[in-house]
Amino acid sequence: KIVNKSTKTVPFKYNSVQQYIERSLTEGKEKGYKKFLILKSRKQGASSLTLAKFLVRCLTMQNRRAVVISHESGATQRLLKRVYDYIDSLKPRPPIDTESTKEIGFTETRSSYYLGTAGSKAFGRGDDITDLHISELDWWENTESLTGLVEACIPDAEVIIETTCHGWGSKFHLLWTGAKSGENDYYPIFIPWFMSDEYVKPELVTPDFKLDDIELKYRERYGLSLEQMAWRRWKIRSMDRPELFPQEYPADDREAFLTTGNAVFDNDILSDLEFVGNRKQAV
Repeated sequence: KIVNKSTKTVPFKYNSVQQYIERSLTEGKEKGYKKFLILKSRKQGASSLTLAKFLVRCLTMQNRRAVVISHESGATQRLLKRVYDYIDSLKPRPPIDTESTKEIGFTETRSSYYLGTAGSKAFGRGDDITDLHISELDWWENTESLTGLVEACIPDAEVIIETTCHGWGSKFHLLWTGAKSGENDYYPIFIPWFMSDEYVKPELVTPDFKLDDIELKYRERYGLSLEQMAWRRWKIRSMDRPELFPQEYPADDREAFLTTGNAVFDNDILSDLEFVGNRKQAV
């Protein structure tokens, strides 16, 4: 079970984003990929899904070594609590021989689940990681340890790197562009904000609800409903820095990266040109 956004404990059923991630992971594996990049919006459930998948493997498979590394200690503790919540919801609770603030050892499968913070532990090849989850890579202060973590994985290990965007030219950005151009062995998965079913505000779509010219273009570009556009307007108005909406809730990967960079050309104009170009190509 999982604690939802209303703080209620409910059965863990995939939301629309998690279903899409699962399908994308399967498609990538069918193409021979074992390493995945997930570029996402905030609070869409990518971490919850990955944590649960790795836990199931530790509970059902022998000698797994699952590792989750987050960007800061507070986030690591929240992820750890989520894993313990998963475990505590199981009846009967699985036997555990190691139960600490960093590692969980499972008695019957001899598998272990480690959760740490970037830079806090130097992993070596002897760690033999079978499942690696890198959380919020774009927010790590130092990404140099990523190489050591990936090198510590066994040949058949699954590697999932998920993050919200934090700027052009970052380690994740370089991995992402390399994956899209086929220059590395990562499979890119992008999740726009409007894929989340809950990002709607139907109660705000009143008879006098009208979109301005910019909103009309945005709606046409991505094929959004008025309820989704109402949520977008509400969210932007509620943010301390509204200009960061495309970073926190990107509609496409170009928007996510360019918003945080020092762009020479206007991002909205670039989006318009790209949209028109794509339509001509489709015709």
